Amino acid sequence: MEMEVYNLLNELEGMLENCRKVPFAASYMIDRDAALEVVTAIRDALPVEYRDALNLVRQESRIIQNATRQADGKIADADSQARMVLQEAQDKADQLIADAESHAKERESRAADQANRTLEAAERKAEERTNQTAILKRAESQANELIQKAQGDAQRVYLANLDYCEDLLKQVEDKAIEIADKLRQSRNELAEGR
Repeated sequence: MEMEVYNLLNELEGMLENCRKVPFAASYMIDRDAALEVVTAIRDALPVEYRDALNLVRQESRIIQNATRQADGKIADADSQARMVLQEAQDKADQLIADAESHAKERESRAADQANRTLEAAERKAEERTNQTAILKRAESQANELIQKAQGDAQRVYLANLDYCEDLLKQVEDKAIEIADKLRQSRNELAEGR
């Protein structure tokens, strides 16, 4: 049987080597029917076990192809589900980020409002203190003016009192001189009357 297959293969090889070339082309002409007869004879010369093995290989190949298709389908389904899960996770993450940004903006807005209110209150207090400082400065200036006026008035009163005292002392001195003159005169009169 092996010899028969070997001879048939040699025959097919001889047919291929002796075929004519097609002019102006890289192809060759062969007797198709004769070549198919040799191939059929080779197939018939193969043992039944070999054909069964070929059938098993073909069947295995079909099973593998079916399994590959099923696996590819399952992989595609898993990939689709993974994409859906990933998309859902992405959507949830986007929503969480959007919520977080919204809360952050709201807190930032509240903090900015609070900061503005605090700043306005501080400005009002600063203005009040500035006004108080201005009032204190005016009061201090007025007090200084009053003190200066009082000091001037006190100086004038003091000088007026000095003048008054000097006048009184002069009057007293004049009276004392007059009394001393009268006393002298009276004493002289007493002395003359002795």
